[in-house]
Amino acid sequence: MLFDLEHTARINDVKSCTSGQCQWVRRAKPNTNSCSLHDLKLTKSEYGKQEKAYADINNFDPRSIIPHPDTLNRKLREGLQHVYSSAVGLHVLSHCPPPTVDEDILQSFITLDENIDSVEEVEAIEIFSIYDIRDNFVSLHNIQVSASESVDTQLVSQFFEAISLTQEQADMINEKTKGQGETEFWVKQRVGRLTASNFYKICHLRETTNRDNTLRELLNYCPLPPERTPVQFQWGHDKEQAAIDLYSKKFQKRHKGQCVNKSGLVVNTSWPHLGASPDGIRCCECCGKRVVEIKSLFSKRNLPPHIAASEYIIKVNGKYKLKTETRWYYQIQGELATTCFKIADLIIYTNKGILVIEVEFNVEFWKAMLKKLTDFYIGYMIPELLTQKILQKLP
Repeated sequence: MLFDLEHTARINDVKSCTSGQCQWVRRAKPNTNSCSLHDLKLTKSEYGKQEKAYADINNFDPRSIIPHPDTLNRKLREGLQHVYSSAVGLHVLSHCPPPTVDEDILQSFITLDENIDSVEEVEAIEIFSIYDIRDNFVSLHNIQVSASESVDTQLVSQFFEAISLTQEQADMINEKTKGQGETEFWVKQRVGRLTASNFYKICHLRETTNRDNTLRELLNYCPLPPERTPVQFQWGHDKEQAAIDLYSKKFQKRHKGQCVNKSGLVVNTSWPHLGASPDGIRCCECCGKRVVEIKSLFSKRNLPPHIAASEYIIKVNGKYKLKTETRWYYQIQGELATTCFKIADLIIYTNKGILVIEVEFNVEFWKAMLKKLTDFYIGYMIPELLTQKILQKLP
């Protein structure tokens, strides 16, 4: 307690800074010289540290700038449109006309090379679906859909020639359909063509088999609504990315610069009546490009891949190979032919992992397939496209 009393008495004898009159504290080295704002430095130099270079202050005006009312109105409209496009305020705000620039000033600006960043020539490419070509062809030749079942063979040949396309058009179709089933353009370009997933069915049609049901499916006369999509299809679609991730991880150390790119609808200019939509295209610096096809087996999803796909694959000399007389083999051969690649990787996916099987392009096998596909297209597909007899019979 005595120590506390001594401390209190000592503190009370010292005056605080507010006990006396206010005084200016003079600097040791007064600096009364004025300088321009440009030369003013607000940082303190420190030994061993490099001074930071700040942006120069030029033409600084501390006064606030009042923007033009039209500018405020335009920025407010743009902000509302971005945040909530159906905002009520958009109906109240007036539409400001775009700022006008004198033609002579604009012309003098764009003629200077220093104001031109790059020059690009854009070429318009017209792309038509098979149905667009069909409507134009029927109108041009005045074909009556109520005519007899048989169609003149000359008209069939002319239509077969009319569906040809250039390489630029084929590239554009592939680029614009990389969303595949998610794009309406993909559906339109696919309908009217024989696609790789149907090659096996078409090549195995018997002479006595009625083609009407096959044509009804190929021409999408009775499409399923999205809510009725079979669960196995949806499951397989959802697992595609997981399969690609496992595939990329498995081979990334063996192949330099490996990546798997999405693919759209591939149409080869040599066979414009055919099409294929691979699940991906694998690219790497050491092996080039190859097709990637994914098969996800929903009904056997809890089995190892080699057991789940036992009806499609066979083991030869310790390696799994894809059987030739299977839907998968026909589909992959069609994808290899349309893409002009020589090798495809088949990825079989289940919840237990993946199995990758390499499939090579079989030229002789493809020639036999191509003849059957072309005969079907000319003999059955084109007559139905021109007359739509089966479509008229539908309820």
